[in-house]
Amino acid sequence: MDHRVFCDCIVVRASGRQRRFGMVSGLAAMAWALAAPPAAAQTNPSQTTDTPSESAAPTADVAPTEPTAADFEEIIVTARQRSETIATTPLSVTAIAPAQLEAVNALTIQDVSGAIPNMVIQPVGAGPSAAAIAIRGIVFADIEKSFDPAVGVLVDGIFLGTNTGQLLDFFDIGSIEVLRGPQGTLFGRNTIGGVVNIRRTRPTGEFGGKAELVFGNYGLFQARGVFNAPIIDDVLAVKLFVQHNYTSGFYRNVTLNRDEPKVRSENFGAAFLFTPTPDFEALLTVEKQVQRGHTVNASGSTTGDVVCFVAPANQCNRNLTTDLYTTFTQFDNPTEYDSPAITLEMNWDVSENVKLTSITGWRKSDEIFFQDFDGTSAAFYETIRDQDYRQFSQELRASVKLSETLDFVSGLYFFDNRYFNHQTTFLGTILGGGRPEQFAEQDSTSYAGYLDVNWAFAERFRVTLGGRYTRDEKKFRNRFLGGFDVSAEDSWNKFTPKISVDYRPTDEVMLYASYSRGYRAGGFNGRATSIATSQTSYNPETVDSYELGLKTQFFDRRLSFNIAGFQTKYDDKQEGIIRRTPPGSPNTNETIVSNAASATIKGIEADLTARPFAGLSFNASVGFLDSKYDGYDTLNPLTLAPIDLSGLDLTFNPSFTGSAGASYSAPTVIGDVTISTNYRHISRYFTAITPDPSNANPNAPTINSLASRTRPLDQWDMSVAIEPDLGTFKPSLNLFMRNILDKRSISANTIVPGLFKTPTGREPRTYGLQVGIKF
Repeated sequence: MDHRVFCDCIVVRASGRQRRFGMVSGLAAMAWALAAPPAAAQTNPSQTTDTPSESAAPTADVAPTEPTAADFEEIIVTARQRSETIATTPLSVTAIAPAQLEAVNALTIQDVSGAIPNMVIQPVGAGPSAAAIAIRGIVFADIEKSFDPAVGVLVDGIFLGTNTGQLLDFFDIGSIEVLRGPQGTLFGRNTIGGVVNIRRTRPTGEFGGKAELVFGNYGLFQARGVFNAPIIDDVLAVKLFVQHNYTSGFYRNVTLNRDEPKVRSENFGAAFLFTPTPDFEALLTVEKQVQRGHTVNASGSTTGDVVCFVAPANQCNRNLTTDLYTTFTQFDNPTEYDSPAITLEMNWDVSENVKLTSITGWRKSDEIFFQDFDGTSAAFYETIRDQDYRQFSQELRASVKLSETLDFVSGLYFFDNRYFNHQTTFLGTILGGGRPEQFAEQDSTSYAGYLDVNWAFAERFRVTLGGRYTRDEKKFRNRFLGGFDVSAEDSWNKFTPKISVDYRPTDEVMLYASYSRGYRAGGFNGRATSIATSQTSYNPETVDSYELGLKTQFFDRRLSFNIAGFQTKYDDKQEGIIRRTPPGSPNTNETIVSNAASATIKGIEADLTARPFAGLSFNASVGFLDSKYDGYDTLNPLTLAPIDLSGLDLTFNPSFTGSAGASYSAPTVIGDVTISTNYRHISRYFTAITPDPSNANPNAPTINSLASRTRPLDQWDMSVAIEPDLGTFKPSLNLFMRNILDKRSISANTIVPGLFKTPTGREPRTYGLQVGIKF
């Protein structure tokens, strides 16, 4: 196995043989990775099993010196299921330093939102650790398990089959890679938007570990630890990990007189690394996630929404800037989430040029969610959702190097998931009363085979050809108590190709061009409330992406600049359309899913990293997006009249994202001190495709509801860390503050046209103290 330390702080495990094409680079495409103390990476046994970099941290009486190329190790990524430097990878990939997210006490991966060009991550309050992840304007912002995610999140090579659980608690992370654009060839199930590839740290085979305690405002308390130990020297090693998080939340429920959501979560488990020979290894991870708390729904309804006829006057037409964090629900709204998981990865180096990999994953979740969707104290629209989910996946992969200029990766992939959902909806008197109960279940199976060939066909030129053939099968059953009980099934086949060409005119510059296709399977609507919609499937949607890019690194890797432009054609786009249900149905509205739209997305991304001298780093990134519906003929959810939504912006598509940061680390008499700061900006965007009810003229161009538009995000974070060197035991102290300017605003708004609106608020200013020890 090959292990690398890079950027003084980031450690990436590189599985497989490393390929070099021209001069390798250590700093390209880093959108937000700030420098951490060199000693941190070198002395943390949980980060790597390799020997630390030979460039040690300077002692207190040594002044900073200008770095050379040797000071900056290579950034190794596995974005193409090969170990290669980030500057020689012909696609848009960003490697993120986990140490920098830890520095500002990032609780989840949400903190990369805005720090990576054209990427937005928004929590979804209707599910445990659920996320709406948008990359290059493509997103699926729902927790309904009958749908497939648009952006893939992989943990240790395992694709997470639903948006639930994607906001992983941030701890014990070894590396994060974000791949932008459709990944229809190499990563798990096809994903049309991109991939967030997360790897946890591996057992080191040596005694050691770390422990941390965190205290902060809003009742924040965290306790977490990792312990490594050998069981059989050089043959079997174990890593034990545990973490506990609690926060009272930054909402205040004035009806129940309590803070919300009062979330407590635990994640614990063990990883075993078995290396009986130098050519074979098996890594087994057994873990469980547990979460308890409450759901939070704020009231954002306005005059004209039905709920405002029954809710107290002060709970409608609210100022959502100054009063967003006040809630009114009279229901307790408890949540329970339990998710055990097992992962087994085996690697066998058959020869110097052939490597076989097997990745097996099993994961299940049990969740119970009580939710007051309208967010008022009135009995209007409440649900109880009891849901079981399980998934199993198996991947077999071969990496073969045929010559110095030709290699390929090929494999077979199997994925199966099942869910069962029992939902009870409580309707207020004004909606007709009643308690409709729905039982929905689905079995989804996917088979795929793929091949990715890499050929350096001429000096300084390389071409990559890839393709994946996928077959998806889904069986769906939908039953309403006292109503109907129907079943349906369907299947789809798709081939998704990819081609890229890159050219290095000099050792410092690489240009590339690529085309790729992404595919998201068809399916059935798990929210269907009528027989017809339950039995009607929707077809797959496809994305064709064209990209041109430039990657550079100069001055012995002290400066890197990268830029890419892309255009995406979105066809047969699956859209959820909220409409009034047909007469006799057990609910007041339903969501119909159909291939109702097409769209075009264009964008530019750029990032810059500079390291003028050892210990100091600067970085910046920008992303520009322009997205429009080319066609979208549907029905107005308010009037059920035909409406053309062409020309509207897609959801979660900010026209601009940008970030800038700096970090300085230096030895002092009290130990290594690191000061880090980062600023992120995300321009406003829409979170729902909903016609503006004030646009009464039927001949006027359709405009989107301003209620679904967020306010710009401007977040400034900072941390100061001190790490005294006491020999074997290395204590640390970290003061952090997030959202220093205390910018408060809407981050999303759920709109059920004509009934209610429930906005979500951004995290206000938070601060705290982290104390830890490494040994």
